[in-house]
Amino acid sequence: MFLIQHGEFEDRKQAVYDASAITHRHPISKIACHFYVEFLIQLVRIRQKDMRATAAIKRAYRHTAEIFRSYYKHDKEMSQTFSKIFTGELPDCSIHNIKSGGYVVDSLEAALWCLLHTDSYETAILTAVNLGHDTDTIGCITGGAAGIIYGIKSIPMAWKKTLRRSDMVYGIAGDFAKACQIL
Repeated sequence: MFLIQHGEFEDRKQAVYDASAITHRHPISKIACHFYVEFLIQLVRIRQKDMRATAAIKRAYRHTAEIFRSYYKHDKEMSQTFSKIFTGELPDCSIHNIKSGGYVVDSLEAALWCLLHTDSYETAILTAVNLGHDTDTIGCITGGAAGIIYGIKSIPMAWKKTLRRSDMVYGIAGDFAKACQIL
C-alpha cells in the first residue's frame, strides 16, 4: 500500500491484482483486495489531516465505497456481490448480519464492520476475533487497518509481551517503515 499510494487508480489496481493473484486469483478476491488497499490509502490520507480516528475510518470507508460503486456501476455481478460494501450500507448492518466465514467478501465486510463499530485497536481486534469462524483472517484484515489508524502504541502491552521474537518483528517493521519514507 505504501509503495503504490501515489500512483493512479488503474496502476494501483493492477499492482494489487498482481500481488493478490499469488494466493487469490479469482476476480472477486482481487476486487476485495483492491478495495481494502484503496481504503487503507484513504485512511492514511484522511488521518494525516489530524481527524479523529473514528471519523477518519467512516470517511475513508464512504469515500472508497463511492469510488468502487461508480467504477463498477455497469458490472451487475460485482455490484451485487459487493452490494453491502459499495452502497455504503455496511455501517448500518447489525452484527447478526455480519458473516465471518472464509468467503473473501464476508471477510472484508466483517473487518470493515469491526473498524466502523469500534474506537480503539484493542476493541477492533477483539470484536473481529469474537465474530468466530475464520478468526485469524478477520483479525488480520482488521488489525492491518487498525494498526494504521491507531498506531503501534495502541496495541495492549500484554499482547506485545507474548509476541515471540518481538525484537526481530520490530526490527523488520522499523526497516520497512524507513524504506517507505525514503520512497
